[in-house]
Amino acid sequence: MGIGDRDYMGGGGFAPRVRGYDPVWVIIGINVLVFILWQVADGRFMRLNFLVSRESLEAGRVWTLLTAAFSHKSLFHLLVNMLVLFGFAQALRARWGDRRFV
Repeated sequence: MGIGDRDYMGGGGFAPRVRGYDPVWVIIGINVLVFILWQVADGRFMRLNFLVSRESLEAGRVWTLLTAAFSHKSLFHLLVNMLVLFGFAQALRARWGDRRFV
């Protein structure tokens, strides 16, 4: 077995490269897209689908528990979070493996 075949080196499984894309960059891209949506989309739609509240959960919008994680209040907030994600992602992927990381 070569070093490239080891799990922590990115070989095998579905998550290492989802159709050739690095999962870290996919997550960063989703965060940027949601930030842009907050700037241009209908505010009511975004509040209903990207913020967690008791009312949302009682109305059955349980996906807000996940989608809220991609919402950022300001550009600075987004940049700092993505910088930290990028900085820690490789260490976490090496320790946990891509599937658990994603």
